[in-house]
Amino acid sequence: MSAELPGKRDIFDGLTIASAKQNAELLAGEQFSKVLPQALVEWKAEGVRGVWFQIDLAHSQWVPVLAANGFEFHHAQPDYLMMTKWLPTDEPNGLPKYPFTSIGVGGLVVNRAGQVLLMKERRGLYKGWKYPGGLGDPGEELFVTAEREVFEETGVRCKAKSVLCFRHQMQFKWRGNSDIYVICVMEPLDENNIEPTPCPQEAQACQWLSREQIDHLPAHEFHEFHRIILQKYDELLQKGSKGCYPVSFDIPQLKRTWTMYFVD
Repeated sequence: MSAELPGKRDIFDGLTIASAKQNAELLAGEQFSKVLPQALVEWKAEGVRGVWFQIDLAHSQWVPVLAANGFEFHHAQPDYLMMTKWLPTDEPNGLPKYPFTSIGVGGLVVNRAGQVLLMKERRGLYKGWKYPGGLGDPGEELFVTAEREVFEETGVRCKAKSVLCFRHQMQFKWRGNSDIYVICVMEPLDENNIEPTPCPQEAQACQWLSREQIDHLPAHEFHEFHRIILQKYDELLQKGSKGCYPVSFDIPQLKRTWTMYFVD
């Protein structure tokens, strides 16, 4: 491993170098452009397959040097950029892609009276009634996202009970990205405190609608997509099923905790 560019080797014969862990002389001067080509020769001789450079925003002067030496952009965050280079010349690039799927969650909230909590977006291509919901935040479980989004958009605190269905959409927002949108069956936490309050930034309206009111809405006010979801909800109730429900698992061997979703 190059003594002048220390990094961390992984079990896949990859090497990650963080600019924040390099010496000040290498960061500030032209030394990096001299050190990098020789380091690449050494790494290849040592059997390193993929090289990852995490460049902090403050060290962006490294970017053109890396690009000139065959590195490509992998992904970016507000405070750093990741660039990579695959060293073997006799096999295709095996470095994993950055996550390319967004997760959104909507809440099908039904109160004891059988009314459905719906909202209208303040902006967007579709301005009709829809189920409240939105994109998940990093580190959020599906149910946490559903409960947060429903409260933010409607002011009604609810509890997620199960997953009813999900949509998988290609070509979502950015090139190469897709979107999975999950619909959770939910109920109010307190039936005595369910008066909706639209979020002024996101919602132009939100209210409880009866099934009869929904049935009389024209197509541009309630999309067929949403009617199908209601039909599937009715089928779930008729079967007496609790739907797709989560179970948390601790995996000591992997030092991980994850949530499995099982279909009833």
